[in-house]
Amino acid sequence: MTPSKKHTHSPVIGQAEAHATFQQMVQHQIRQAIRATFIDILEDEVAAFIGAQPYERTDERRDHRAGHRSRTLGTTAGVIEDLPVPRTRGGFRT
Repeated sequence: MTPSKKHTHSPVIGQAEAHATFQQMVQHQIRQAIRATFIDILEDEVAAFIGAQPYERTDERRDHRAGHRSRTLGTTAGVIEDLPVPRTRGGFRT
C-alpha cells in the first residue's frame, strides 16, 4: 500500500509564518520595554522638577502634580501609544 499525500502546508511556509509571529511578539515586547522606561524617566524628571516624590510633603516642594496627559510616540521600534506624560500645575515640560 502506498502512502497517500495529504494537503498540508509546506514546512517552509509554516516556518515563515512562525518567524513573522515571533518577530511581531519581539517587537511588541520591545515597545513595552521602551514604554516602561519612558514612564520611569518621566516620573523621575517630574519628581526632580517638583522637588518631591508623589504624596511627599517637603519644604523644598516647588510645584504640585496635576495628573497625566496621553501622548503617542513614534520610535524606530514602532509607535508607542497611550504614553502617560506627567503634568504639574506650574507647567512641567520634559
